[in-house]
This record gives sequence, C-alpha cells and structure tokens, in this order.
Amino acid sequence: MAGPARAGRHRARRGGLSVDLYEEGDSATVTGPQAVAAHRLVQESLTNTIKHANATHVSVRLRYTSAAVTVEVIDDGHGATAPAEGHGLTGMRERVTTLGGTLGIEGSGGFAVRASIPLGT
Repeated sequence: MAGPARAGRHRARRGGLSVDLYEEGDSATVTGPQAVAAHRLVQESLTNTIKHANATHVSVRLRYTSAAVTVEVIDDGHGATAPAEGHGLTGMRERVTTLGGTLGIEGSGGFAVRASIPLGT
C-alpha cells in the first residue's frame, strides 16, 4: 500500500500541491480489495483536490490495524458547503460500502475525505 500512496503523492506534487504523507501501522496487513479501495480513495481524493479545490497543501493519513485500514485526505482548498456527489465521490462511496466500510466527506474550509475499511470482509 505504501508504494501506491507514495506514487500518488509524487503525481500530486507535479500538479502543484505540497503533500504530506503519514502512515501508521503495518501496510502489509492490507491486501486484496481493501488495498485497492484504499489506493483508489487516495488517488481520487488527490485528483479532486487538483481539479476542484484550488488547494496548495494536502495531508494524506493512512492507518493500518489488524481490523481495518483508515484513510484520511484533507486539503486546504476552498471546500464546498454541499459537496456534489459526482462520479468520483459516488465511486468512492460505493467502493467503501461494498467492503462494509464507512465514508465521510466534508467540504467546509477545505475538503476532507475520511474512510474506514474493515479487513477480512
């Protein structure tokens, strides 16, 4: 998981963003569809930040436990009081809920995507 997260960070930096990546726990605990979902959440969140947020900085946090992987992507852009559920956000929600997880999206004073994906589902 760390490799794809780092690759996404490098692409975002090329897009003009300052990116901080924080990882906690052992990424080897996350495999299969949960790893793919976490990677896609980070990728889509960074893409949305570059395309829509007018942000200069984004923080990506990944936490790996034996029970779940949590993903948090927060930018310092203009946010949105009522984020539109476009294809990207809808796809993120479907990907997470299919695996039994939760997804939270906030758009006030920046934009935040927070997900928890249980392992072993």
